[in-house]
This record gives sequence, C-alpha cells and structure tokens, in this order.
Amino acid sequence: MGEKQKKSGGAPRREKTREQILEAAYRALVKIGYERITTRRIAEEAGCNVATLHYYFGDKETLLT
Repeated sequence: MGEKQKKSGGAPRREKTREQILEAAYRALVKIGYERITTRRIAEEAGCNVATLHYYFGDKETLLT
C-alpha cells in the first residue's frame, strides 16, 4: 500500500469516531441531563477513552454545542 493510501484511510475512521462520540453525548444528555453529564460518562457511552474525546472536541461545552 502506498504512503498516500495509508494517510487517506484514516479520514473515514476519524469521522466514524467523531460521530460515535456525538451520538454517545446525545444519549448521555437525554439520560442524565446537562448538569450531571461528564466527559468521562460520554467517553464510556462512546466506547472510547477520555483522551480521545478531548482530542476531538476539547471540552464538554464544545462537544455539546
């Protein structure tokens, strides 16, 4: 596989991870509400670690807006 193919193959995976986090945030928001939601809870719901969530969105407020 060429170098160009390796680099472009990550984009769909990144988008999928980003979408999983957004969907998990929505589910957690509906279940427990804004005041009680945490990035740890969202990460658990998404099946990723908190560092991944912060890589894509930075913080809770950015993710939920």
